[in-house]
Amino acid sequence: MDVKEEKSYVFNSIHTVAKYLHFLSPAISPVKLHKSLYFLFAYYGALYANKEKEGVSEKKESTPSMLFEAEFEAWTYGSVNREVYLQSKEEGYFSESEIEEAVEIVHQHIEAKQYINEMFEQMNAVSDFGLISRNKQDKAWKDAYEEGKIHVINQEQLIQEYQERYL
Repeated sequence: MDVKEEKSYVFNSIHTVAKYLHFLSPAISPVKLHKSLYFLFAYYGALYANKEKEGVSEKKESTPSMLFEAEFEAWTYGSVNREVYLQSKEEGYFSESEIEEAVEIVHQHIEAKQYINEMFEQMNAVSDFGLISRNKQDKAWKDAYEEGKIHVINQEQLIQEYQERYL
C-alpha cells in the first residue's frame, strides 16, 4: 500500500502571500511578485520539509512543512504561478479589502510573517532581471524549462536542491 505523505501549509492560499507582498510593496512588478513567491516557497520548504526523515528537525511540532500550496511553471523569464498570474490581472485582486484581509491573516502567523518580511526585504532590493537570472540558475527550473512549452517545476526536486545548496 502506497501511503501519500500529507503536507501541511502555513497559509491555505498562495494568494494570501501574494496580496501581502503587494501590501509590503504596492508598486511590486509581476516579475518580482512571482519570483518572490517562488523563492519564499523554496527556501521555506528547504527549511521545514522532510527534515524529520533525516532525523534532524529544525521545526517545532506545530510548524507546517510548507508555506503555501503552489505549482510553479518554468516560463522563459523564470518561474510563474499560473493561478496568481491569471487572477492578479482581474480587477479587485489587489483591492484594499483583499489586501487588508491578507495582512490580517499573515499577522496571525508571527514566525511566517517574520520570515516573509526578512526574505522579501532582500528580494525587493534586487532588480527584476537579477531575480530572473537567479531563478534560472536553479536546476529544478532548468530541468522543467523547454522553449515554447510550459512545464511544471518539480516541488520535491526544488526543495531538495535548496536543502543541498543553501542549508
